[in-house]
Amino acid sequence: MASRNVALRMEAYRALDRERRPGESFSDAVLRLASNRKSLSEIIASFEPLGATASAELDRNIARVRRDTERSMRGRLRWR
Repeated sequence: MASRNVALRMEAYRALDRERRPGESFSDAVLRLASNRKSLSEIIASFEPLGATASAELDRNIARVRRDTERSMRGRLRWR
């Protein structure tokens, strides 16, 4: 089987090593981790529903960030 050497920073090596299952090779771990991609709808469906207080707080934070972004962008963009 063909192989290729890959250089990893020590931090990346340690992270991959932590994710390996007992008896699993680094190659198998990379393939397993790379194939675990989920769609955005799958990720959102896995969240627990927010309570009313958390939902209201999230709405306020989103509104605040939008206002702050609009203020900081005024004058920077020119609409034609």
